[in-house]
Amino acid sequence: MPPTRRRPIPAPAPVRRARVAGLRHPEAPHRPVDSSVEDTQVIPAITDEPAPTPQPKARPTGRTRPKPVATPVTRQAEPVASNPDFPVFAGVADAEPRRQRTLVLPIVLAVVAVLIGGLASWFGVQWSHARSTVANTALVDAAGTAEVSGQVVTAVNTILSYNYTNMQKTETAVGRLLTGKALCQYNLLYKVVKQQAPSQKLVLTTTVQAKGVEMLQGDTARVLLLVQQTDTRASTNQTSTSQSMIAVNTVKQGGTWKISNIDTFNGDNTTPGC
Repeated sequence: MPPTRRRPIPAPAPVRRARVAGLRHPEAPHRPVDSSVEDTQVIPAITDEPAPTPQPKARPTGRTRPKPVATPVTRQAEPVASNPDFPVFAGVADAEPRRQRTLVLPIVLAVVAVLIGGLASWFGVQWSHARSTVANTALVDAAGTAEVSGQVVTAVNTILSYNYTNMQKTETAVGRLLTGKALCQYNLLYKVVKQQAPSQKLVLTTTVQAKGVEMLQGDTARVLLLVQQTDTRASTNQTSTSQSMIAVNTVKQGGTWKISNIDTFNGDNTTPGC
């Protein structure tokens, strides 16, 4: 019978010790501190020269790397400190003046339109007055005014004067110096005078004492006259004098100013029957 073999007994595993902060390793040898060596600190030298600017390193190809371009940073609109309960952003605050300017522009245009319309009306009225003033040349045409006033004075002195000894002279002058409506007016006004002149031996003398051309427009004119009339009746040897204002409208026909209308200022410019 063979002898039994014994198994070898394994050696126990070494027990490791837990590491604790602050404790040196037991195996680490203690190094003595050399007191002769002092701790020194290197302080960089201070100079007036500016620090050198670092140059970019060249690439293998020999070109320098371009500098990075700063990208603008978009900031968000911050609320305006107006009302903490209703914050208004800057964009909204800028829109309010724009809205006001948008409303003000139509108002300004309307006011300008009204002013232009008013000025146009005013200039129209002034132009109309200026046109009528220019058309009436009584104050600026001295030669024309003298011509019409002189012929009218002669005509009035002639047609309003009578002499019972030569009635035909007056009738001839009336047919030559009056025209249109004035012929009818004259016959009605002096109808009684013409009838009584021969029997009463009437002599009527008319003299223009003052005159004025009120209107002169081309071949038409209006003249104001202050006349004095003196009548003498040979049958009774009586004389009377009177003054009156009359206005005559005249037209120029064939180079001669003829009376076309007689206004005696009796409240009715129209003579009944004419």
